[in-house]
Amino acid sequence: KNGSSNIFKIDLKTSAILQITSGMYDKTDANISSDGKYLYYSQESQVGEGIEYDISKMNLENKKTEKIISLSGDQRYPFITEDGKYLYFVSDSDGVRDIYRYSDNGEIERITKIVGGNYGPRITKDGLKMAFASFENGQKHIYLMDFDKYSEDLGKSVIDNQTQKCIQNTIVYSGIRNDNLSSKSI
Repeated sequence: KNGSSNIFKIDLKTSAILQITSGMYDKTDANISSDGKYLYYSQESQVGEGIEYDISKMNLENKKTEKIISLSGDQRYPFITEDGKYLYFVSDSDGVRDIYRYSDNGEIERITKIVGGNYGPRITKDGLKMAFASFENGQKHIYLMDFDKYSEDLGKSVIDNQTQKCIQNTIVYSGIRNDNLSSKSI
């Protein structure tokens, strides 16, 4: 509408359409918490001469919205876990789209580090596995990461809230070809 993207809800029984967000900046990549109380999404923000995407959270009862993740570059594809403790998202703050995890205490950890870029993380209800798309050698692949196999290596990539820079970084896996990852080309 008016050149910008917003988020809508469609009642599948009545086909009624309800607009959830509004405004001139694009809102995309919507994800609703398992209890149905919160909407997480990526929203455009003006940064100097350019545009970046940050992650926002909206209380669906009172429509109160807060920006919860604002790093350099784009933050996209938010996914809140079943228990609400973690929000997974993709950020290109270091120039490549990698998956990060934001915890309910405000800590941000890098989960992946590859050359090609990752997209659309989805976590199983039990929180033990993550499916995501990755771009490698001109093809998209879908991967399934088993967190149990990486628990001893997971480490933390901690983002300083003041400078928005990575102050500690542990790579979970450094090549997309890893025996503990399953892949299917699409």
